[in-house]
This record gives sequence, C-alpha cells and structure tokens, in this order.
Amino acid sequence: MAALAGKRIGLLTARASRANGGVFEAVVGQVGLLKRLGAVPVVIAV
Repeated sequence: MAALAGKRIGLLTARASRANGGVFEAVVGQVGLLKRLGAVPVVIAV
C-alpha cells in the first residue's frame, strides 16, 4: 500500500465510452480503489 502513496496514476478512457458502454463505471471503480490505496488518480477522457 505504501508503494502507491501520493503517486499520480493516469487512467485513460475514450469520451465515447461514457455512452452506455459500462466503461465509465469501471473507471469510477478503479479510481475508488486507487484512492483507498493512497494514490492520486487522474482521469483523462480523449
């Protein structure tokens, strides 16, 4: 857990994936997990 403390971790997702694809929910779950582990997630939608 300490290995991720304060680390910025980028999550890249396609803008179109938020339209009924389920990918948005997966990214939200990953962000929650990374926050609990002490990381600083950064989500980038392209």
